[in-house]
Amino acid sequence: MDNALTMDFLIDGEPKRFKEININETGENTPKLTMDYVLSRIDAITNNTAHIDKAIKTIQEILNPDHSSGVKAEAISQVVRSREETNQKLIQLFEKMYDDLKPKQPPEPSEEVLKMQQLTEMLKDFPPEISADIIKKSVQQMFVKPATAVVM
Repeated sequence: MDNALTMDFLIDGEPKRFKEININETGENTPKLTMDYVLSRIDAITNNTAHIDKAIKTIQEILNPDHSSGVKAEAISQVVRSREETNQKLIQLFEKMYDDLKPKQPPEPSEEVLKMQQLTEMLKDFPPEISADIIKKSVQQMFVKPATAVVM
């Protein structure tokens, strides 16, 4: 049994089909979070302007000389404004998800680690016993605080 559902999105005016949703044992939809999925959701939100088009059409239809049309138009514009605020928050959430999915760059090595790398490189031609003794003393000086120094 295939546990994947297919989802269709309208992206740049073209229908796109994604097979990124899996159904777990409980039957719930659990989207597989990928960078493509997150980007497609952002794109779907930004391209879905049907509610704005409908609101503009409705406002144009209700405009008349009496003052009640202004109240109706304001109510419709508030609905659109609320929808756009929701969309902005959804996009912020998807941006965060996208950032979480991006491959992480390894952190830069600390100054102490770089010094140890240089030291071990310089000591590679020395006999192992001498190198080990020098590295042991260097590590103790670099990483162990004086109050907790270990006697070797």
